[in-house]
Amino acid sequence: GLTPETVENFKAAYRAIPYGPKREQFTKGILRKGLDFWAESFINAYLSSPVTDAVNILSNTLFTTVQLPERLLASGVGAVRVPLNKYLHRKSNRFPILRGLNLLPNEERVRVSEMWTMLRSIGRGMDIGGKAAWKAALHEEGTFGRGKSKIDTRTQKAISAEYLNIKNKPLGAFIDAYGIMTRALGTRMLLIEDEFAKGVLYRMELEALADRRMHELLDQGMPEDKVVLEGARILSGQDVEISRRAEDFAIRGTFQGDLAAIGGYFQGMFSHPVMKVIVPFYRTPMQIGKEILARSPIAPITPSNFWTDVRKGGADADLAISKFVLGTG
Repeated sequence: GLTPETVENFKAAYRAIPYGPKREQFTKGILRKGLDFWAESFINAYLSSPVTDAVNILSNTLFTTVQLPERLLASGVGAVRVPLNKYLHRKSNRFPILRGLNLLPNEERVRVSEMWTMLRSIGRGMDIGGKAAWKAALHEEGTFGRGKSKIDTRTQKAISAEYLNIKNKPLGAFIDAYGIMTRALGTRMLLIEDEFAKGVLYRMELEALADRRMHELLDQGMPEDKVVLEGARILSGQDVEISRRAEDFAIRGTFQGDLAAIGGYFQGMFSHPVMKVIVPFYRTPMQIGKEILARSPIAPITPSNFWTDVRKGGADADLAISKFVLGTG
């Protein structure tokens, strides 16, 4: 809809900016926002196929399902590790060579009941996930992880009057409608699917962590009625640390976690709109690769966080070994 007159008006407005650096800032802003506008259109063209949604739903479902046998095997690792450590500690008085030997320290461990707890929690998780998905469908906003998604563009809503700073209401309404239409079958559908999966994963992990904590308190001799109250406190979201761990679990389970130092260093470069022509998606494939490596025979010699989790000991070590053994098998 441009005409020679509107171009002249634009040039006159640009020349009216009195300060040189401000003109440069103005031009850079137009270029940046224009590229982001284009990148959003480009990415959504990739994502608007039903095949994309089928693959995303299937991957989320399979990764959620595999948590159950991994948790069961981890409970077996913990059941062997903790008594073995205690045995070695007792024997170290008679055999000095055993002193200082502590296999995977930290007595926190995965319990076998966690798997059954996670399985029973799926229905409640679907309720949470359904509400999060409905919010994503209505407002295009995420509930978990500060709205993280699988899309690693510089901004999530480039095609919008707010981002483009359009004050003209009719034009702004048109741009907003065009953005909604562009994202409807692409990034919005992905967000809906991922928020549902996150809700299920969040509740699974929250109830598993509550179960683990309650067993620890029982082992320490706390009365059962107080243990039940502590479990209720955790499940109501009042334990900030456990709620954060459950949310992190949900984000990792949909391949949206933060990248490590090396991967994160390149993320900014691959988020640039020009790079989208070459590498449309960066963070999600990196996260998928990391999860695959953690479940492969080469986990101990790759940047899969295997040794980081093993050195922590406790439940983290149990789960790292479980992933390694089960995935390799």
